[in-house]
Amino acid sequence: IINISAEGFCFSSEKKLDKDARVKLAIHINEQNTIQLNVNVVWCNKDEAAGKYRVGAQIIEEIGSDFEKFLIFYCKQAYKSTDK
Repeated sequence: IINISAEGFCFSSEKKLDKDARVKLAIHINEQNTIQLNVNVVWCNKDEAAGKYRVGAQIIEEIGSDFEKFLIFYCKQAYKSTDK
């Protein structure tokens, strides 16, 4: 994950993803935990410097333990960014 907001998040991908595609992502939220989220691709742009794509995604499913873990991860990331 490159950045995260209340609306969704941005991540890098080796592959170009089509706008409005529904994708199941495996996200490593820490060394021990990987969660899976269903997302909708909002945008996808080539990052020439990195040789990858930057993808904006919106979470589709907002239920379940993986979503709850993502919310905890999001809150920790938001706290870190304000704790400077």
